[in-house]
Amino acid sequence: MDFSDAFQSAINKVKIEKNFGIVFIPEGKYRISKTIYIPPSIRLIGYGKTRPEIILSKNSPGFQQLYEKSQYRGKYMFFFTGGIVTGGRQPGDAGAGTF
Repeated sequence: MDFSDAFQSAINKVKIEKNFGIVFIPEGKYRISKTIYIPPSIRLIGYGKTRPEIILSKNSPGFQQLYEKSQYRGKYMFFFTGGIVTGGRQPGDAGAGTF
């Protein structure tokens, strides 16, 4: 099961509703296939007897190549942004989100 959208939705909800806060992640293994964008004043904290593991899905699109035209040159599992990134855009794209 892919948790990418669930993580991003929880992060965006906290940012929109409170403008700051913590997203708690219980112990377990979580597979993602997309970059998770973390805006300012939002923290992810794992809890439980063991640390949560966030695993990139095998052969996730775009993670095996460089983006020569992007100022960031690659795709990352987690990316700390200046604001909310929506619609599958990358930070720095025109209209990517609130910065």
